[in-house]
Amino acid sequence: MGTGLFGAGWLYFWTRFRIHSTPRRDPYLVSLGISVAEVVPHGALGLAVWLGLLLAPAYYLTLGQTWGPAPRLDQTLGAGVLWVGGDLAGLPFLGVVLRRLTREDAAQAALEDAELAVREQTGLWWEDHPELAERFRRR
Repeated sequence: MGTGLFGAGWLYFWTRFRIHSTPRRDPYLVSLGISVAEVVPHGALGLAVWLGLLLAPAYYLTLGQTWGPAPRLDQTLGAGVLWVGGDLAGLPFLGVVLRRLTREDAAQAALEDAELAVREQTGLWWEDHPELAERFRRR
């Protein structure tokens, strides 16, 4: 089960990183939005477990566990691990997506700069514009 979940997660994140072409290329903003949307439930659930009522106290007390923290402290620690652990697991993904976003943006900017440089060599931009060329023609 763990291997299957890991594989499904790997395939999901592999497509979100856009390393290989996929049938549909969503913008990186969608990936960032998904990351933020998945952080909120971790935080909400962790906060609800942390501040909420003790979950299944009768069950845990019947176990007769003589070691470890008290049930309330154990639940609080587990909620903190859920909350912080879930958020920390998403940080590497956010880092990779932001790095790929900035690299792709820099490559796109370089391409557009090269196109603008070619246009500047042929004349002013409005000389090539179909509606403005006649009005602002050089005399």
